[in-house]
Amino acid sequence: MAGPGGQEIVFHVEVPSTTGLPRPEQTFIRLSGLGLAEDISSEALAEDSAEPGGWLFMSPEALAEAARLKAEAEAAANTKGKKGKQEEEPPPSDAPPPGPVCRISRPIGTPEERQSLLDNLCSPLRVTLFRAGETPVPLAEASLDLSGLIHNTSSLELDVELSWSQELIGELRTQFEEEAAAAAEAAAAAKAEADAAAAAAAEAEGGVEAQEAEGSAAGDAEEGEAEEPPKFQEPQAGSIVLKASTAAPIGRALCPEDLHDWAVLTVKLDGLYHLPQKLLEAGGPLPEPGTAEGPVDTYPLRYAIDLLGSSFIGGKLILPHVEIPQAPEGEAEAAADGAEAEGEEAAEGEAAPAEQGPSFDIGTEEFVEGLVRAGFAAAKEDGPAVFDFLGRPRTGMGGRIGPQEFARLAELGVPASVPKLLEFYSFLVEKHENLETAFGALDSSAEGSFDAEAFNAGLEAMGYAGSPEEAEALFFALDSQRSGSVAREDLRTLAVHKKLKELETASGAANWLIKATGSAQALLQQVDEEKSGSISKEAIFETAKKLGYPNTEALELLFSYLSVVEPDAETLSYTSFQAVADMDAAAAAAAMSRLDEVIVGSEGLGTTGNFSAEGIAESAMKKLLNGPLKTEEEPVGLNCDDFKAAMNRLSSAEVLGVNPQLLFFVLDTAGVGKLHLPELSVLASFSSAARWQRLAACKSFVQEGFGSIDNEAFKKLFDDLSEYYSEAEESLPYVKWDKAEFHGYRGRQWLQKLLNTLGDSRGRLRAKEAEAFAGGAWLHLFPLLDGQTAPVDFKEITDATQSGHVKLARWHNAQAFLDLRRLAAPVNQDGVGPELEFRAFITQVPNQPSAINEAGDLDKAPYGACQTYVKGSIRLDRPLLQLCPRDVRAPVTPAGETYVPPPPPKPPPPTVNEELEKEASRVIGLLAFEFASMCHEYGLEEPQITGPKGQVSKHAALGSKGVKHHMFVDWLEQQLEGTALKELGAEIRPAIVRLVRAENKDGPSCGLGGNEHDARYSYLRDYILKHLFRALNCDVETHRRKRDERLWRGPPLTTPANAQDGDAVEMDQSNEQDESLLRLAFEYELQGDFGRARELHEERLALEKNVESADAWYGFARFLMRCGQNQLDAEQALRYCLSLTWDDRSSFKEVAFLACMLQNRALPCSLDAEGHRSARFEAALSLLEVYADRHATNRQPLYFLFLVYGLEAYGVQAELAAASEAGEAPEVLEDMAGQAAKLSAEAAKYLEMARAPPELFTGTLNSADSLGGPSFDKLETLVHKEQINRNEVTEVPSTKPEVPAGWKPPAQPVFPDPKSMHRTPDVDDAMALDCIDLLLHFGFPDLVRFLFTEAMQTYGFLSPISASSDRCKIQMIKANMHAKDWVEAERLVSELFEARGADRDAEAHGLLGEVRFQAARAASANSTGYASSLASFETALSFLPGPERKLEPLATRPSPKDDPVLHLRVAYILHLRAEEGGFQDAAVAERAVYHYKRSLLASPTAEAWKSIGVCTYRSVRPDMDPKKRIRLLKDASRYLTEANVLDRERPQIISWLAICAVELGNEQIAKQCIRQALQFEDRLDTQTALELSSLLLRFSDEQRAHEWGGKRGTLVKDGRYAVEAAAVARIVLSRGESGLARHVLARALALSGEFGAAAAEFCAALPLLVAEDPEALDLAADMARKCAGKMPGEPQLAALVEEAIEVALEQQSADVENIAPMSDSNIMAADAAADKTNMGPLGAAVPGEEPPAQS
Repeated sequence: MAGPGGQEIVFHVEVPSTTGLPRPEQTFIRLSGLGLAEDISSEALAEDSAEPGGWLFMSPEALAEAARLKAEAEAAANTKGKKGKQEEEPPPSDAPPPGPVCRISRPIGTPEERQSLLDNLCSPLRVTLFRAGETPVPLAEASLDLSGLIHNTSSLELDVELSWSQELIGELRTQFEEEAAAAAEAAAAAKAEADAAAAAAAEAEGGVEAQEAEGSAAGDAEEGEAEEPPKFQEPQAGSIVLKASTAAPIGRALCPEDLHDWAVLTVKLDGLYHLPQKLLEAGGPLPEPGTAEGPVDTYPLRYAIDLLGSSFIGGKLILPHVEIPQAPEGEAEAAADGAEAEGEEAAEGEAAPAEQGPSFDIGTEEFVEGLVRAGFAAAKEDGPAVFDFLGRPRTGMGGRIGPQEFARLAELGVPASVPKLLEFYSFLVEKHENLETAFGALDSSAEGSFDAEAFNAGLEAMGYAGSPEEAEALFFALDSQRSGSVAREDLRTLAVHKKLKELETASGAANWLIKATGSAQALLQQVDEEKSGSISKEAIFETAKKLGYPNTEALELLFSYLSVVEPDAETLSYTSFQAVADMDAAAAAAAMSRLDEVIVGSEGLGTTGNFSAEGIAESAMKKLLNGPLKTEEEPVGLNCDDFKAAMNRLSSAEVLGVNPQLLFFVLDTAGVGKLHLPELSVLASFSSAARWQRLAACKSFVQEGFGSIDNEAFKKLFDDLSEYYSEAEESLPYVKWDKAEFHGYRGRQWLQKLLNTLGDSRGRLRAKEAEAFAGGAWLHLFPLLDGQTAPVDFKEITDATQSGHVKLARWHNAQAFLDLRRLAAPVNQDGVGPELEFRAFITQVPNQPSAINEAGDLDKAPYGACQTYVKGSIRLDRPLLQLCPRDVRAPVTPAGETYVPPPPPKPPPPTVNEELEKEASRVIGLLAFEFASMCHEYGLEEPQITGPKGQVSKHAALGSKGVKHHMFVDWLEQQLEGTALKELGAEIRPAIVRLVRAENKDGPSCGLGGNEHDARYSYLRDYILKHLFRALNCDVETHRRKRDERLWRGPPLTTPANAQDGDAVEMDQSNEQDESLLRLAFEYELQGDFGRARELHEERLALEKNVESADAWYGFARFLMRCGQNQLDAEQALRYCLSLTWDDRSSFKEVAFLACMLQNRALPCSLDAEGHRSARFEAALSLLEVYADRHATNRQPLYFLFLVYGLEAYGVQAELAAASEAGEAPEVLEDMAGQAAKLSAEAAKYLEMARAPPELFTGTLNSADSLGGPSFDKLETLVHKEQINRNEVTEVPSTKPEVPAGWKPPAQPVFPDPKSMHRTPDVDDAMALDCIDLLLHFGFPDLVRFLFTEAMQTYGFLSPISASSDRCKIQMIKANMHAKDWVEAERLVSELFEARGADRDAEAHGLLGEVRFQAARAASANSTGYASSLASFETALSFLPGPERKLEPLATRPSPKDDPVLHLRVAYILHLRAEEGGFQDAAVAERAVYHYKRSLLASPTAEAWKSIGVCTYRSVRPDMDPKKRIRLLKDASRYLTEANVLDRERPQIISWLAICAVELGNEQIAKQCIRQALQFEDRLDTQTALELSSLLLRFSDEQRAHEWGGKRGTLVKDGRYAVEAAAVARIVLSRGESGLARHVLARALALSGEFGAAAAEFCAALPLLVAEDPEALDLAADMARKCAGKMPGEPQLAALVEEAIEVALEQQSADVENIAPMSDSNIMAADAAADKTNMGPLGAAVPGEEPPAQS
């Protein structure tokens, strides 16, 4: 489809046949359209044919070469002086021969070329059939629509009708007439011959017979004359077949985002009517009507219109055909005399009655519509306010006004313009130095305000030279409330106008400097060349001088603005200078009213006088201070930083639309860097005055357009103008365009802007803010000289005559508003697009060059109002539908059920009984607080012991002694004169009232009467007390349970801060429990104990706060996918999660997670059972479309829509390949290929939409200028040129200054720049990379790999720069780690490190360590196998904090050393190494403890505390100093206690606590710990159980205490822990055979006196000990004999023992290996089966969880 470099589109056009030619012809065809500069003609056919076809076309290369040779021949002929037509040179001999296909190439290298091609495809391609010959004659023409090649198909075959040309029709008519004439001549000759024969016969026969024959002949002649001659009939239309094709639909390459979202726009201009007289007479007086018609050749001007992206140029002035009736001679004179006589009589008689005005009335919409039609630019904004002003006194017309009310518009005083106000400000300051003194002079009576009379008197006293009208306009401008008086704050508005003017001047300087340097950052570099960090005023002046900016006053104001943040500083910081980038004076002026709404609110404009100006200012200051006003003597003030902080708190940046610093500068009229109450008091007055200014603008518009505000103006604005239109279009000169119809392609962006302009929900209302011209668009009309295509400055025209015409044309540059709302009409069932006809009235553009009308020879309002108008039509070729995604519906299963289930039913509201008990519980809490206050006041406090050894709590026990009967009630009644008790009663009274009214219908409706009748309601007291006592008992029981819980769990008694609020306490506890369960679940997941982690997650979900918590269920689904890829359960969790928030509260991560899960076909889902392959795709698509429809501003759903479509297309293509190999039918393969192509096109569409800038979705068809009016590109260019030509602005230099040396990087830097060492991705791919991170977050490695492979190749998902960046490489590494492909992941890391500087990445080293760690884990390696992993982890931890990314201090930025997982990994490996070495290497153990502690600093975990305790315990040696041994054991116990606080249900921790307690001799603690551990025996690992049971046995056998130095009687005592040791050993044996466990159990039974059972266990242990512990074989045999000897009554037992010993000895001597003892690996396997402790790819190793068995 595209040529070299993708810069052209190639079309292949073939015309195989035509049919229906009236006669055989030798023909050729000519193609025109597609934006071709020259038409393309085929070769002529060799033979004549009535059905010609198969024309041949020369190749483009041959045509180009022929054109070149022809041009060379013509140039040579001109050089030799030859004249006449040159013979066409034949094509070169090496050119390819003509072929049946015409190859047309169109460039697409620029956006303009691409848009031009699309527009041309929407215009018809014309095929003209010519007769070949020296002078070709057109025979027929056909128009073909090729727009289907844009998105629908790559090839078209069209059979269209041929329309015969007038030339051919003329030839056929002439031929017919000639043939008819010849036939008539032949008939006449035959008749003459017959007549002659008849005459001869008559002469021969004579007599009567001759007369009869003569009569018969005459009769025949009459009959012949009566026959009608034959009429010519045009031939029936023929047909032509055309084939056109491209390599693929061109929309796939040019505009994939427009798929399904495009239309053909057709704009047609009928004419420009009722032109002003000045324009009509530009070329001299026009002929009288009826004396001439058609184009006026002598007229010097042409007219151009820009509308909706279409341009119409070359409009000519046309004189219409006017029929003037001619009166007969004599009648005209009589009529004239009669008219004169009537005139005289009328003059003598009474005056005729005046014409009666219009009698209709209008509403708001009609009023605004009339103003819009007339061209009032602010009609949409200010029209409703004007209507309210006009209709306010009339309350009986139902919100409508008539001519009488419309006339009230004349009552509006027109305020002085802003320039006049600035002049007046200068006058007052010149006379009185400041406005406050000036106000005192005007307010001579010191009343605080002055009226118009006092104002005029004051001006006269000051010597004001203005006219009375100007003084009146000034007073109107200052009287903000239209009260007839001006207050002090009204006069202060002059200072605000002055500051706005200063800001405008400063903004002009800032914008000029930024344009001259290229950016605000470049300007910063120029003003601080040495990069010193501060900017002086002199530096700004010097930079402006160097760049060529001359206005020093503007630079002074610019520096003043930038220094408002630091008013006392002589230089600017970089932070202060950054404000230069967003200086916009026009936006600041528009934001003043919004600022008034934010900080003044309802107390400002429109009040009824209830608030004074001082009160309004104080209220505003309170809002800004967020608190009460201070009462210090120094006045309250706000600096710029405080003001900006307050504005950020009170409103968002979108509400104000400007930097708050701009508003601060404007309000700081005193220039002191602070805002006080006087500055804020002016805000409401300024906003009110601006409102009246806008209303007066409407009055001025009507007066200038109509001359007066009267009935005639009302009629022209709002009445039916059909007669006016008829006269203008039928009898007056008008402008017409030769090419008056435009066909253009309009894609997604244009349709979005159209719908935004119309405010139509089909575009999802994506406009950033309400546009001033919502509902329509503006057109630009500009007259031109003949031959011009754009307006020019008349000062550039040297010809005086032409200059006058250009000046006249410039003055008549105009605009008109087109109401497009009818395009939003409901969609028709027939599928026809909307169409509207318009008549848009023209008004002059306000932006005119200075002094253009100095002579006053140009009309002030050249077009008037409702006078000149443009007539035309606008049409779309298809209905306006909702932009994609459209037809959005909730996902359903193939069975028709809702995929996202309905939300769970809400719990019923509490009953009145429950409400009363709940309220009573709260009141009880309040009473408890008051009781505590009483005890504290009376000293009724006692210490309480809460810990060991008499540890005293910091909280005293209250009221246990000294409290007497009724003491508390009496104290309550004394507080605040009894109001405290009344307040408590008021708290519970509403609940009691609800209870009585709901449960006791016969109860009293109000209070009791205090008489004997109240006894009837005694049962109510009992009923109420019943519930109160129930609440009290429940509260007491709850607190008792909590006390017991605290007592058993050990922490000291503490009181929550909100203990009086039971609900708050319960919520706090629930939050604490939720956080604890979440932390423990993550910790078990880190260890790899996924079964326990799932149990904790499910326990967390069972909490009341999480039952309907979407975040909790989403986290559970993530866990299920991370750990074990349990997709079915994760899907169910996510479906329930979405059911909780399926309305607008759903988060995107939840929707995207479920959609990706549905597309993850590697794992099953619930829709697989339906048997429909597309069910997953359709459900995922619906989920994302619903979210995208609800959150139109979020582009992430578009990326995931691309992913879903791309995955489905990839799946269909794979099925297509398989079907092709299987030999499926061609039609099946074709359908599958078409489906894959459609899915790919959809994927490309959403990818482009996701990448598109925000402008694709926001904005409207109108662009606004700095004053809020419509903006036109050609006019803005002209205005800028005019300002430069008149020296009103300084032209910005085209060349940008060089970067100063201080900002250039050093040639040889000391340290390399991090950016130069790392490959960074393209900034345009930032969101795409975020989506990949989200997929990794979900745990879908296959989808990530799809994006990096197939999506990259097919769609170009990422740019090559991003694909080769370090971030993408790391994402691919993570994807392979998720897939547990450790080999590929390590290869990718090595590949990453091959790039220069890529190894300087802590994350990459951490990932490499994790990869190697998991690989070693999978191989069951020892500590040596983890060596490479340890090296990578330590390298990752050795990195310093990364380079400064923002302005945060170095200490606060994250460092790799804060990663707890890295420290846990390193600690585990070192711990494993220490275990293998028997903790002989103290340095290794210390390093392990160090890293465990570092992990605790980052994130406390029970596992880290446990491992520290185990390491500390392992460091204890029997031969060390007893005191040191006790200290280490206590330290280990303390560490383990911390672990137990974090996780009270982990049996490993409790077991190690028991071990330490046994070593320390704390028998009861040890036994309690063992009992606690046995509650969780299913999670107790075998190794820990063996170690615990062995230790318990050792401290229960005094006879063997001397072997290891145990103290008999104190630490070691026979049978002390025998029962516990046996219980633990049985747990081990329940999982499988173990000689060690049998041995321990046997010895424990022996110590407990159960000798028979012990002997049996010894017999079972002996064969197993041969392989597991041969050294214990002799001890076991000896103990077995002793146990058997203790049983004299069972001699067979001794025989069994001896037999078992003999077998064991034989096995030992024969070294038999056929017995499979429970080795360490078998033990670990049993642990895995019992504990499910398989390490996942991201899990952390758990030091001490499964260490090798100790002998």
